[in-house]
Amino acid sequence: YFFFFNDTATTEIYTRSIVGSVRCVQETDINPCVSCEKTPEEQIQEVVSHLQGAKFRRMWIVVQHADRWPEDTDKNCKFVNRMIAEAGKQKKQSGIASDILPWEKVMGKNCNVQDKNAKCWWIMHDKKENYLKFKPFGGFKTPILKEYDGPTHICSNEIDWDYQKDQHIVMHLHYLTCLLYTSPSPRDQRGSRMPSSA
Repeated sequence: YFFFFNDTATTEIYTRSIVGSVRCVQETDINPCVSCEKTPEEQIQEVVSHLQGAKFRRMWIVVQHADRWPEDTDKNCKFVNRMIAEAGKQKKQSGIASDILPWEKVMGKNCNVQDKNAKCWWIMHDKKENYLKFKPFGGFKTPILKEYDGPTHICSNEIDWDYQKDQHIVMHLHYLTCLLYTSPSPRDQRGSRMPSSA
């Protein structure tokens, strides 16, 4: 599930799932709105409420496009840390989806994620399935997931390709409306068919 906050409400953009070598899990991307009337706590609460009953592994807070954020890096840093703290209170795992360049531009070089249980999803489209060029940011020493390519299209659906250590294939799918299999054999793997809406 992908959420983009604006001045009045949450807009659901697309359904996303992570397809691994033997499993399919749903995750939640959140694009925060610091300039909105809603507090960071309210934005997390709204997402959790909207997804009540849905099973998802982690809430990813996306820090990518600097033009969507205020210039006050200290305010941005505090806002994101409050979101992550609220996710913990809601008993949800959380993490940051970003790279060192947008992170430092939006949050500043000295901003670290306070919750040591939060994880890093590294957004770096270099077409390489490894973490070798990862530069630490936000207190993260290594990512648990890397988006290394995309978007591409399979079955008329947009797909970004992700790398995760010890996984044969990982991808996240904006809309999955066809049955997908991972190698080596369809009969040995699991496919997933996602609903068109949450």
